[in-house]
Amino acid sequence: MKNLRLLLLLLFISGFTFLLAQNPFHAPGPIFSTDGFFKLPDNNSRMIFSFNNGWLYHKGNMENAQLTNFVDSNWQQVQLPHGVDILPEEASGGVNYQGVVWYRKHFTIPQEIISKKLSLTFEAIMGKCSIYINGNLVATHKGGYLPIVIDLTKVNIHLQRSNVIAVMADNSDDPSYPPGKPQYALDFCYFGGIYRNTWLEATNPVHITNANILKDTPGNGVFVSFDHVSKETANVKVAVNTMNETHRTQKVWMSVQLKDKEGNVVAEGERKLNLKGNSNATDSLNFLIKNPLLWHPDHPYLYDLYTTILDNNKKIVDGYYQRIGIKSVVLKGKDGMYLNGAPFNDKLMGANHHQDYAYIGNAVPDNLAWNDAKKLRDAGIRILRLSHYPQSNAFMDACDELGIFTILPTPGWQFWNKNPSFAELMYSDIRQMVRQNRNHACIFGWEPIPNETRYPADFARNAYNIVHQEDPNKNCIAACDYGSANWQMFDLIYAHPFSDVAKYTDKCLFTREWGDDVDNWSAHNSPSRVSLAWGEVPQLVQAQHYADPTYTYDCWERFYESPKQMLGGCLWHSFDTQRGYHPDPFYGGIVDMFRQPKYAYELFKSQQSPNSPYIQKEEPSRYNLFIANIMSPFSPADVTVYTNCDSVKLIAYGKDSMTEAPNKSLMMPHPPLLFKNVFHFMNIKDLIIKDKNTNPDWSSLTAIGYANGKEVISVTRKPGKRPSKLKLVTYLEGLKPTADGSFIIPVFAQMQDEQGNIKYLNEALVHFTVKGEGILIGKDLPGINPHKIIWGTAPALIRTTLKAGRLEIIASMQYPGAQTPSADTLYIATEARKTPSIFSLDYVNHIKGDNSKEAFSQGADILSDQEKKKILERVSQDQTDFMKDSKK
Repeated sequence: MKNLRLLLLLLFISGFTFLLAQNPFHAPGPIFSTDGFFKLPDNNSRMIFSFNNGWLYHKGNMENAQLTNFVDSNWQQVQLPHGVDILPEEASGGVNYQGVVWYRKHFTIPQEIISKKLSLTFEAIMGKCSIYINGNLVATHKGGYLPIVIDLTKVNIHLQRSNVIAVMADNSDDPSYPPGKPQYALDFCYFGGIYRNTWLEATNPVHITNANILKDTPGNGVFVSFDHVSKETANVKVAVNTMNETHRTQKVWMSVQLKDKEGNVVAEGERKLNLKGNSNATDSLNFLIKNPLLWHPDHPYLYDLYTTILDNNKKIVDGYYQRIGIKSVVLKGKDGMYLNGAPFNDKLMGANHHQDYAYIGNAVPDNLAWNDAKKLRDAGIRILRLSHYPQSNAFMDACDELGIFTILPTPGWQFWNKNPSFAELMYSDIRQMVRQNRNHACIFGWEPIPNETRYPADFARNAYNIVHQEDPNKNCIAACDYGSANWQMFDLIYAHPFSDVAKYTDKCLFTREWGDDVDNWSAHNSPSRVSLAWGEVPQLVQAQHYADPTYTYDCWERFYESPKQMLGGCLWHSFDTQRGYHPDPFYGGIVDMFRQPKYAYELFKSQQSPNSPYIQKEEPSRYNLFIANIMSPFSPADVTVYTNCDSVKLIAYGKDSMTEAPNKSLMMPHPPLLFKNVFHFMNIKDLIIKDKNTNPDWSSLTAIGYANGKEVISVTRKPGKRPSKLKLVTYLEGLKPTADGSFIIPVFAQMQDEQGNIKYLNEALVHFTVKGEGILIGKDLPGINPHKIIWGTAPALIRTTLKAGRLEIIASMQYPGAQTPSADTLYIATEARKTPSIFSLDYVNHIKGDNSKEAFSQGADILSDQEKKKILERVSQDQTDFMKDSKK
């Protein structure tokens, strides 16, 4: 212990923090890759460091900010991922800042890696960026959704003294690169900043190449492909591209091992390589796996693939492991989809997924990416279309582990620039999107064309060919809309259930967006768009809209009525999200911006089979049962119940009982149950008035679920009475908060009565205070703190500091009084980071301060009423044109 303390003290004195602990094995709960891979246990041939900490930030342009001697002492201290603003809860309509921002960071290269090859990866920087090291321009980039990799051995990096990196990022509208459309005419927000992770990587001169460094032909990094997959056998091919950056030929061995979750080697092989100086080569190994454990959304089994390069003495000179899933998806047109060699006799139902979150925009840390995936998978979602761009490594890792298929689109939305350079940038994005994500088990298909866009036929053909070139799996799937240019050559066609498309193609169909039904493209009023704040009846309307064919053409029922050729579809959208051209956020999510469930979430959750392996693994009960009625004075008389039970008995006020079973004429797995004319608030009042000693169960609704003739689950709903106390809850989804300056803890203050029932109809202001090793995001901003109770809760986001310890969260009434509800305190312990980090201690003195203290501010020009009208007309016309194309 004394030696460890001495080591940490020496590292602090040297001006950076170097935390060595990293868990090399599968720990209980989720783990995240570092720059797309996992470090080999007990081996430092390849070392990875977080570069997220110790950054300085300035909003606005600043002359000479790239220079080494620039004075930055008054800049704000921040950690990555970082957005340019703390945003209001409703940040649609161009509220977010657009313009130039600057980042600077002072750092020293650790002594133990100064002899290695060094590279720096930014997972994403929004918009146009210029990156300087020690005053020299080392990289420029256009585009906000894919990695930027810098070879530090080829720039002016100091190995024995301090360095300065400066980043200029500009999220202003620019039609020269995808998506291209200005945000004020876009249906999502660009946000801004260095909003994903940053990594510093150290390897030897002989190393496995980085797949994110593009070259003319495919092949960088490690590429895994599968053939003849069934429950009996699977052929696995592993191709590895190795670089020799020395001047002489190197004789090395390429070694591959496939390990199961227990660490047992199920396949292995090696090959001797002669690598000429300053060159790279790709070699591959093939394995036959007997009785493979196959990846499937309901049982997403992951193997560890260890890929190493060894010298002649069999000493590892480079390597890492990745988590892979063995699977096969074959589309057979009218016969539907075959998964792992067997027919998939179900519908693949899911949703779309943007990457933004309340307050923080796109700057979503790894743990909230996991929370998103976990929340959606628990609702039974088995596929996500990642609208409208590639998303973070952490989110893809989560989809691998939880069993969520993904469709990855290239950046784009209703915009095309005829300048040839625009198409070339799109081709580059497509290549990098595939190379970055091709080994993820969750990949279902690629969407290499810009969303809802009139693009040239030659672009469509080239985009399709690039996808199949970069992903040569014979079951590689490229998707596009019916009626778009060259749509016939694509593998999966986007269409709607029971449309005429099936008359014109034998290929499988899928609905990329369903469930939304607006009055027009400007107003966007829809029964699907419901804020949690609007309460019970609107939520019931939204859920019914997603289930019942009498509300809309596309819904759960319509998909299950459709033939096998229609595989399923993705709801628009999984959660409430911000928008660019419209002043209203999109409210059509099954959860809100903080991922709090609406009634539609319970509808989705109830569609899961009680025999699903996923439910059996994750839930104490295989059965779902939810009473969608809070028993308020305004709750409907008809009581809706969402369940996957065979039948449900409802007991009202302890005496009235009735039983309902699903309508067997419907095709959806578990239609909602409706108990007619059950609840009347005045009945509760009468019971209380007549007998003050009334059994409290009488003023309740109890649902009992039955399966195979037996009771399997019961739930009770009681009305919220006099507000008595605040209760703090948090949903960490199996994660332990990490003291890395990035982990964000969502916390909710519930308004409860004396018995712990939530008081949904309450609008009190709640004030949050955080002490210890945590920072309340937006702690002094209007609307964030204090926050009004909405549908029973008030949310807060707390960012961890860089010091492991205890944080204390207090929720209290903004205006306390003798009879107001009591406060609550929640204690949470944070643990030390598992990945080492490089940063200067001089620039982390904000540990007790606000990580992003600046309020939001308008960056773009405000439009005149006439300009707004013209833009809305253009947006409406773009949407109308696309709809016409898809119906041709």
